[in-house]
Amino acid sequence: MTIYENEPKTWKDLQNKVAEILTVCGYLCETEKDIITVREKVNVDVYAEISNQVSRSVIICECKFWKKKVPKHVVHSFRTVINDYGANYGLIISKMGFQSGAFNAIKNTNVQLVNWPEFENTFRAEWIRKKLIAISKTTKPLYDYVGVGFMVFFKEQLSKLSQDELEKYHYLTEKYFNPVFASANIDYKNEETKEFDIEMFDNFLPHYMRELNINFCTSYENYFLHLEKICTEGLVEFDKLFKEELRR
Repeated sequence: MTIYENEPKTWKDLQNKVAEILTVCGYLCETEKDIITVREKVNVDVYAEISNQVSRSVIICECKFWKKKVPKHVVHSFRTVINDYGANYGLIISKMGFQSGAFNAIKNTNVQLVNWPEFENTFRAEWIRKKLIAISKTTKPLYDYVGVGFMVFFKEQLSKLSQDELEKYHYLTEKYFNPVFASANIDYKNEETKEFDIEMFDNFLPHYMRELNINFCTSYENYFLHLEKICTEGLVEFDKLFKEELRR
């Protein structure tokens, strides 16, 4: 499965999708950004930066939605920009691939040459990991309704429900248990590396899709969109049942 259902259809679409993927992965992105190198001002397609307390990492991307393969001299020029600016990584994403000699031009450099599927796959695991974190935060109120929240912070409100309302509560709890479980920030870590294990997640995914009756999803993006939609609908149902938004 790929992140997006469809490959980019235009240069602008390619540029925007590159920026979207990197943004989900935690980078601050700008498209068509002017940067100042040691030689000149250069306009780059995608500028992505991520920082923490001790370091900063910069990725610069060149998007080539050409009908021909990218020649070696273009790679040389891009490599110069990466070196002159001091970026950590440079990526050229090409629709049609690269001419012979282009890959020799990046040997022992921090530049990578990829097509669109290769770009998606490079960032797929981190994109999914960040999506799982984000959706677990978004659906936390529903998790509280379905999980053990009634024992902690809305036990009193639960005791005020009528018998019919109580039955509705149990019905909703059962109905949204699987969506909440799928959206929870489960620890998909490899026991040896302690890193996020994309294969483990992919092994669980068909089960989640069957349980949620969303086997029609053909991309990770669609899966997360439908999962969030289901959980949002569930939260509305619980809020309506209690006649207020119970949050903590």
